[in-house]
Amino acid sequence: MREFTGEEPETKKLLNLGGLYHDDKRFHVTRGRLNLLDEEIKGFFAPSLRIVIGGLERAVTDNSPEMIFLVGGLAESKYVLTYLQTWAKERGIRIAKPDGAMSKAIANGALYRYQHSAVNVHIAGMHYGTETDVLFDSETMAGRAPFLNILGEWRVRGRYYPIVNKNERLRVGVVKKAEFHRRFGDGDNLNVEMDLVGYRGDKPPAFYMSPDLRTMVEEFIPLGIVKADLKAVFDPLPWETSPTCQKRFKKLSYEICLVFDEIELRACLKWRFNLLMGICIQKRIMTSAATVIYL
Repeated sequence: MREFTGEEPETKKLLNLGGLYHDDKRFHVTRGRLNLLDEEIKGFFAPSLRIVIGGLERAVTDNSPEMIFLVGGLAESKYVLTYLQTWAKERGIRIAKPDGAMSKAIANGALYRYQHSAVNVHIAGMHYGTETDVLFDSETMAGRAPFLNILGEWRVRGRYYPIVNKNERLRVGVVKKAEFHRRFGDGDNLNVEMDLVGYRGDKPPAFYMSPDLRTMVEEFIPLGIVKADLKAVFDPLPWETSPTCQKRFKKLSYEICLVFDEIELRACLKWRFNLLMGICIQKRIMTSAATVIYL
C-alpha cells in the first residue's frame, strides 16, 4: 500500500491477503489476492485521513504554521502524502516528510519540546465552558422539553455556560471558575457529571446541545467530563423544604475550575467544604511555526 497513489481510477490493483492462496469469486479474490479499484482502496484510508485533517484544521485555526513535518508509518503512503500536500498547498503551508533517522529525530525533538516548553501565557484558541439549565421560555425555547425541578420551576437542559472566551490571555496556573448550585432530594443520585465543552467559532450560541439533547450544536466539541461523588458533603448539610411541593431537599453550592498549565488543561469541581471531589484532565497541544504530525 505504500506505492499506491490513487491516480489510476480505472485500473484494478491486486492486494495480497497474507497466508491465503485460493480463489473466492464472491469477494473478487484470485490466488489469495484481492482485486480492488482505486476508489475502493481510498476507502481504507478515509477514516484515518478524516481524523488527521480534523486535527490539522484545529491546529491551523489557532495558529499559523509555516511548515508541517509528517512522520510515522502512515506518512510512508504516497497517497496519504499527496492528499495532505494538496490540503496544505491550499492553505499556503509547506509539507515535509523526513526519511530514515531524521524522521525519528524530528519526532523525538517535537515530543521533547512539547513536554518541556516554558509557556507563560496562553491565548485561548476557543471558548471554554460547561453545561447548565435555565428557566423555560416557551417563545425562545420551542422544541426543547422542559422538566420540573423540586422548587416547581420548569427548566431546560443543554444551555452553554461560558468560563473562558476565545482569544483571552491566560497566565499559566491561573484558575478560571464559575459558580453553580444544585438541589438534591431524598434518594437522588449523588454522582454528578458535568460536560466540559469548547466552541471553535466566534460567538457561542445559547445552547450547546440540540433540542432533543442527542447531539452537539455545530462548532462545539467535547473536552471531557468532570465527575464528583457528593455523598461526603451532602450528609452534613441541613434539610430545606420546597414551598411548592413540600418535599425536602439540600442545596449544594460548588465551583467548576479550569487551570491552564504549560501543555494541558485541568478541570475539577470544588465544593464549599474545600474538598476536591473530582478531576478531569484534557491535554491541549501548543503549536508554533512548525507542526509535527505523527501518523
